[in-house]
Amino acid sequence: MRHQQGFTLIEVLLALALSSILVLSSWQLIKHLQNVQARQQARVQQLLALHAVYSTMQADFKHAAAWTHSPSGLPAEAAIDIPTPTAIYVSVAGNTDAVQRVSYSVKQNKLIRSVENLNDYPAASKTELVLLQPVDAINVSALNPAPTAQWPEEGSESLTALPQAIQIQLSTDSNTQYTWLFTVPHAN
Repeated sequence: MRHQQGFTLIEVLLALALSSILVLSSWQLIKHLQNVQARQQARVQQLLALHAVYSTMQADFKHAAAWTHSPSGLPAEAAIDIPTPTAIYVSVAGNTDAVQRVSYSVKQNKLIRSVENLNDYPAASKTELVLLQPVDAINVSALNPAPTAQWPEEGSESLTALPQAIQIQLSTDSNTQYTWLFTVPHAN
């Protein structure tokens, strides 16, 4: 009887089957980890975009100004006008003579920030910027101190009054709702 060298066919096939199973399971694990990473990256990008929207709104409400005068031909409007589109008169860098009208609205599932430089009225230029997409809805309430869906409050004679705070509810297409509260520093 001769001494056998090498592996038998059964041993080779068994080793090949085991290594194929290991390679296949490793490939599935790598594919799953790539999918998880892609979802996490998308979530981080969404959170960064939400943070940018929050920061923009916070700056706008921080500079909300009770605008007591208007250029000729421009109708008197409330300093903060609710419901949607929500309009805010914003003093530019604390200068009450340099005023912009900032409004937020949802158009075609996009959150739009519109800015009009009112010092150039009637030739005021209007710029629009898409802040976030997709967005289903934006709901705005004035808090003074109780929530109200309309500002100025019904029966109020003062268009220059500012609420104490603003509550923004933003709904995205992923059925996620974000609620933000902004104080209005120059509230009456």
